[in-house]
Amino acid sequence: GEITCGVLGERLPKLDLFGHNVNLAARMEQSGKPQKIRVTSEFRELVNDVVVGVDWGEEEVIEVKNMGRVGTYIMDPLR
Repeated sequence: GEITCGVLGERLPKLDLFGHNVNLAARMEQSGKPQKIRVTSEFRELVNDVVVGVDWGEEEVIEVKNMGRVGTYIMDPLR
């Protein structure tokens, strides 16, 4: 998705990213689990035929602040 990038500040400039997907990633990280990766249902659909050796588990719908309900999966590499 689209993001906007900008430099903030003059004395101590910092690069920052803005946009829907940046906010979604931050919210999903907050509800994540150690050593696991939370991905959206849309991401799983895109890579499901390509990515092997991953246990996707059951879909979990999470409530994302200011965005509503989002379908997610926990990506757990098989050992």
